[in-house]
Amino acid sequence: MPGAAISVAKSLRRWVYIDGRSDIFGDTPIRAYARAIGLQTDPGLLLDAYAVDHVVFWPDSPLGRWLDRAPAWRRVYTDSLAAVWARR
Repeated sequence: MPGAAISVAKSLRRWVYIDGRSDIFGDTPIRAYARAIGLQTDPGLLLDAYAVDHVVFWPDSPLGRWLDRAPAWRRVYTDSLAAVWARR
């Protein structure tokens, strides 16, 4: 899934925490993102820090499996390319 995104929804507006356009985000968020999706750090800390309430990502990935087990998250959609998790 090109440009996998962790997105944040606030009221009627939507923000993207990170997506495939790494050049616009800078090194610090990209490194934090890479550590979180590789489970080198607790993804929950990053998701909480940015008040992320929906995640779009590959379903069969370390982060996807982590989200499936995390009590604060539930999978709300899956197809052959992506899954969507919503914060409970």
